[in-house]
Amino acid sequence: RGGVISVNDGEEWTVRRSPESRKILEALATTGEDTIQWYAVDGMCVATFLLVWGNDDDGSELIADHTANDDAEDVYSEVITDA
Repeated sequence: RGGVISVNDGEEWTVRRSPESRKILEALATTGEDTIQWYAVDGMCVATFLLVWGNDDDGSELIADHTANDDAEDVYSEVITDA
């Protein structure tokens, strides 16, 4: 989808505005929850997602909260469909 991602593990920003999917994925699930911020190429924050690990075994409740906009809803719908 473009842009960059930051990851906060509830204690610190472990990834800051990175386009590297491997780095982003490795930063996830090191604590009980993560906050992901997605930034567009122009630097504006597109969406924020709160992930709570272990909310449900099938992953359907992994995204506990997210920004209310079309971009975030599209990502949410893809994640829930794949869960």
